[in-house]
Amino acid sequence: MNKIKRIGLLVRSRTLRLWKFISNEKYRDISYRYFRDCGIVFEGKPKYINYDVDFDLTEPNKIFIGEGTVIAKGSILLTHDFSIECGLVAIGKTNPNYEVQFLKEIHIGRNCFIGARSFILPGTTIGDNCIIGSGSVVSGHIPDNSIYAGNPARFIAHTDEWAQKKLDQKGFVNGTPKV
Repeated sequence: MNKIKRIGLLVRSRTLRLWKFISNEKYRDISYRYFRDCGIVFEGKPKYINYDVDFDLTEPNKIFIGEGTVIAKGSILLTHDFSIECGLVAIGKTNPNYEVQFLKEIHIGRNCFIGARSFILPGTTIGDNCIIGSGSVVSGHIPDNSIYAGNPARFIAHTDEWAQKKLDQKGFVNGTPKV
């Protein structure tokens, strides 16, 4: 990515928070275009991505996000990991010409909710209709229609059963009008 494009993205990133307070609908449109221009691959338009989500821009084209997905504040999505370099140093097998790293894709399915301050690690695949609890550290494969939470993230419930229980309890309120 050339320097002029990086500077333009930096300026745009600084205005995202402002747009969130001016108009939620305008923010959704501007943030989608901003993250797409950073290189994130969208498979349909997400519902909402908070302005302070930290996408690993080492290889942003390795992050795939499905339609209708929400990613809450402070979440981090990593595509690279330098831990292998530490391991290679420990066994005396480093490469003298370059640092070694893992570089893996992240796939988040359709209609998912990623809770605040969650970490999505390299190589993670999250299926459709999944909920990831706030503060979770997620790696590996999360099947469709699942709720996972914790560090490390563990299975909590099936999304459909949980939703029916919440519907029966009437423990929710109407939020932002749908567009």
